[in-house]
Amino acid sequence: MMNNSRIGGFGNWFTSSKLFKSNSENGVLIIGDSSNITGRHYFDLQGRIVIGKNTLIAGFSSAFFTHGHTPENPFVVKNITIGSNCYIGSHCFFTPGSTIGDNSFVAANTTVTRNFSKSPYSLIAQEPAIIKKKYSENCLFFNSDFKGFKPKKTF
Repeated sequence: MMNNSRIGGFGNWFTSSKLFKSNSENGVLIIGDSSNITGRHYFDLQGRIVIGKNTLIAGFSSAFFTHGHTPENPFVVKNITIGSNCYIGSHCFFTPGSTIGDNSFVAANTTVTRNFSKSPYSLIAQEPAIIKKKYSENCLFFNSDFKGFKPKKTF
């Protein structure tokens, strides 16, 4: 955890295993400056999860899975990356290898299954996730400081 970041609320669940020793990133969670995680989320840390600065994991019951199974591969481990200045709503589901770029807003009940790193200032929503809307760089949300939940500038 970096400066001014926090894991708040209660009931967050962080899990990892040394069952598959080939993964050197096992059990790694990096939370950037001034980022916040509210309560009752699930983090599978079989791989690495990186959360950028000034990002809010909001609401409750979101799940971040870094491992899974496919018909071709019985054990897949892929890292999850969430950029800086992002908002993740309640009940979001992140699959192994999913990525959210900087300045993104993920709506509640979204299932993120792919890489959105090249789509800043976007509303990402739906199941599976798609870009529903593009925002201006001046959007108040992307200019807020979640350390104190106050805007950095006024319009």
